[in-house]
Amino acid sequence: MGGIPDAVISQLVSRLMPLSRDRLIGGFPDALDKTPPSDPRLPTWFRGRRIGKRCTWVCASIVGGCILLPYNCLLFTQGYFDTYAFPGLSFPFVSMVCYSTPLLLSNIWLAFFGNKFTIESRMWTSNVGTASTCVAFILCILASWTTSREDVMLPITMLAIAALAICCALMQSAVLGLAGSMGPKVSAAVMFGLGMSGIMAFAMSLFLECISGSGNDSGFSSMFQAASLFLFSVVYTIASTWVYHCCFSCRIQEVVEVLAALEEERASPLLARARSLGWTTETLRADDLLQIQHISQCSVLCAAMQQMWVQAFNIWLNFTVTMAIFPGVMHAWAPPRALFLQLLTGCFQIFDVCGRYLADAIAGHLPPSKLW
Repeated sequence: MGGIPDAVISQLVSRLMPLSRDRLIGGFPDALDKTPPSDPRLPTWFRGRRIGKRCTWVCASIVGGCILLPYNCLLFTQGYFDTYAFPGLSFPFVSMVCYSTPLLLSNIWLAFFGNKFTIESRMWTSNVGTASTCVAFILCILASWTTSREDVMLPITMLAIAALAICCALMQSAVLGLAGSMGPKVSAAVMFGLGMSGIMAFAMSLFLECISGSGNDSGFSSMFQAASLFLFSVVYTIASTWVYHCCFSCRIQEVVEVLAALEEERASPLLARARSLGWTTETLRADDLLQIQHISQCSVLCAAMQQMWVQAFNIWLNFTVTMAIFPGVMHAWAPPRALFLQLLTGCFQIFDVCGRYLADAIAGHLPPSKLW
């Protein structure tokens, strides 16, 4: 069959056979719509127990919140870095460049080479890396308070920001890819966690402001709040790691099935392309296999971009406008008091979440033309 060994064809057909055409085309059933029976891949003590929709939604939200919580903590600590640690060095602008550039490059690299790594390895790497980076931020905050070596501490802090961006890209690719394979409700739960991470950081900053004394703009108070925020991020990351690895990825059967299928596709690019094209054993032909064999990863990505370039441009424009103003320009608007800067950042986080759900709420009552 044009150079494809018979063993490869047989293996491909056997793997496609158990999958229905609805699953190939429409993705996996939504985990929130189904509570499956016992599965031998689940832990022995857990077989026969049932995971409800609420538990699955909560787990997905907690895991999603871990993606952006350290970044949001960084936003709420910029007042300390800009005023006390590195005054006059344009920390808000420089830090966002050091964060956005590695994040962009990492996502581009993962788009082409991400399948070389399992989701499990990406999650462990990003979880450990995120927690370690937050510990590094705490050490940088304490060191910048006790020393005046800005020429040393600024590059170290920027390296920590770049490391945080890389870990964020790893976690984004793993969590959002997994959630997208499980259905829109799980994806919505993860997006809810993303939005709530900003509100959690805002609430924590206000709580620390109350502890240290309302309106207290002393350097020690600001340093204490910054270190405490990243300590909170470390604790949350550890909790999220436990939720994912000890509950979400092994105790919910639907997640186990999706992870197994994604790992199967990762190990067999030919199988992944056949599934992505919606082919089953009934529709599989020899010419199709020959066509799949000669399709490169770059061609697949280009074909996908041709179909979604409008929405991709829309997302790019949205983030470009956002990052052009927030948080760099916003810092110039804030009065010279740390509390006002926290409130401005918190207002953005709150209305960011409200905007996401407001659009979803009114989408069912307005046609697309009027919604845009």
